[in-house]
Amino acid sequence: VGNDLVDARVGQIVGSTSDRPIADPQVTITAYHDIVRLVAGEISSGTANGYAASAGVRIEASNDILELAADQINGGMAVGDGALAGVSIKANRNIGMLTARTINGGTASGPGALAYVQIWAGADIQNLLADSISGGQDGLVQILAGEYDIYGNLVGGNIVNMVVGEISGASGVVNIAAGGDIESLRAKRIISGADGEVNIIAGGDITVDVKKVSSWILADGTTGVQFSAGGEVDDIRNTISSEFIDEGVPPEFPGPV
Repeated sequence: VGNDLVDARVGQIVGSTSDRPIADPQVTITAYHDIVRLVAGEISSGTANGYAASAGVRIEASNDILELAADQINGGMAVGDGALAGVSIKANRNIGMLTARTINGGTASGPGALAYVQIWAGADIQNLLADSISGGQDGLVQILAGEYDIYGNLVGGNIVNMVVGEISGASGVVNIAAGGDIESLRAKRIISGADGEVNIIAGGDITVDVKKVSSWILADGTTGVQFSAGGEVDDIRNTISSEFIDEGVPPEFPGPV
């Protein structure tokens, strides 16, 4: 779209099954200014099946995504050595409102295979509302606010308001990271899963209001749920165990997919 994508409403945005070596995503939606409103029942990469196969959906705005709503956002399935399947949603500036019933990293099977969902605002994520966010079966969910500097640090972006029913690593990984502050993260439950991870990371402060936090100990001896802040972690309900919190030191940020 040469300028704004003003109002698009579709039932599905789904990449098809691919058994080809790494190539461009099957579905690409690009607005060279703003995405004003995009509503979809399902956004899914489809299936990458075979050696270095690639399938995916990429939605990108050069400026802002003002509103994006979907019933489900799913990384799809990556099967085979180096297979890659994923959904990438990026605004070079702000994401105003993103709502979804479920955000699931998908299913990955095979050496080096990756299924993922990445939601990335170069500046702020102002509102993100979801019933559940899950790493899936060896999948990955990344929610990022900010831009990476030359040292690999995420800088300059805030997550202003995020409300989620449950955040679960399942058997995958969920990374929620802001270069600045996570100003408000509210959830009923944050759980690592037996083999999963949930990492909540901010260069500044994290303010979290969560009813229950549950974590397994991973094979390397670390806890599956971790809050890491360059500033302070404000645990409003006092439900987060001290071993889950690492504050006051520069955090290690996950890299983009």
